[in-house]
Amino acid sequence: MVRQELKKIVVYTIFLTILLIPMLGFKTPTFQPGRVFKTLGVFVAILILNFIVKLIRSRRKTGEVQKTPLTERVGVWINQFPKIYTLGGLIALAAIFPLFANNYMIDVGITCLIYVCLGLGLNIVVGMCGLLDLGYIAFYAVGAYTYSLLNLTFGLSFWAALPIGVVLGMAVGCIIGYPTWPSSPWALAKLFVWCSTTGIL
Repeated sequence: MVRQELKKIVVYTIFLTILLIPMLGFKTPTFQPGRVFKTLGVFVAILILNFIVKLIRSRRKTGEVQKTPLTERVGVWINQFPKIYTLGGLIALAAIFPLFANNYMIDVGITCLIYVCLGLGLNIVVGMCGLLDLGYIAFYAVGAYTYSLLNLTFGLSFWAALPIGVVLGMAVGCIIGYPTWPSSPWALAKLFVWCSTTGIL
């Protein structure tokens, strides 16, 4: 167990170092190359702390009764309420969040929600339909690019351009994905490779 966890720390550190190396050559007013080493240090410290916690847990007595994790207890407590109350609470929290948050927190929240939507869509394509999607972000790009063109070129407002971008993104997804759905899972991947090499996407 110890050797395996140490191997994970070394491998993860090497991969993160490879990803951060290109940033060392770019110095901008808002980004200093020295912050790369701080990020790497924080990441390594988290890995080491995780290793220590796992080591302590593994040395507990086998007969000791394990407590239910906090996340599971919170999940059970939330499930006791009707789903309409949970949904209403989340909507109320989302409505009052901009009133107490600054612009940075709002931007981070919007980015997180965008990635949540992308993850949910990818779960439908890959997890439920079983299709290997190598260009899933292209559908998101179609909607985003459509919205930006309508907003900047034609002056449409956010709420007017948003549904058009959503519909066009869905249409492109159906046009590309539907013909490959009854066939093998690799068909969609091959189609995306062909589209990227020909410049369609």
